[in-house]
Amino acid sequence: MLSYYSNNSSSSADGSGSGSPAGSTAGGRAGGGGRDGSAMRSVSADMRLSREDITTCRAEAIRRVSVPPHVIQMVTELRTYLQEKFEPPVYVSDRRL
Repeated sequence: MLSYYSNNSSSSADGSGSGSPAGSTAGGRAGGGGRDGSAMRSVSADMRLSREDITTCRAEAIRRVSVPPHVIQMVTELRTYLQEKFEPPVYVSDRRL
C-alpha cells in the first residue's frame, strides 16, 4: 500500500499535506477517487491496512523510537531561524521533520 500512495501522491510546499492522500479531502484522494471510494477499490484488499495494523505500527514506533533532547533543540532552533531570520520566511511543519 505504501508504494501505491508514494507513486501517486504529491506534497505541497506549505506543509498542509494538500495533494497527499493522508492530508487530502475526500475529493482529492490519490487516483482521483472522490467520495465514491474508487481510489480504495483500485487497491487490492490484501494491500490495504486495517485500523489494527495502523494502531500496532504506531504503538511499535512509540516504543522503539527515541529522539535525544539535543536533536529536538537543534530542530527547534532551525525552525525558529527559518521562520524569523530567513528571507523569505519558511514554515516547516512537524510532519515535514
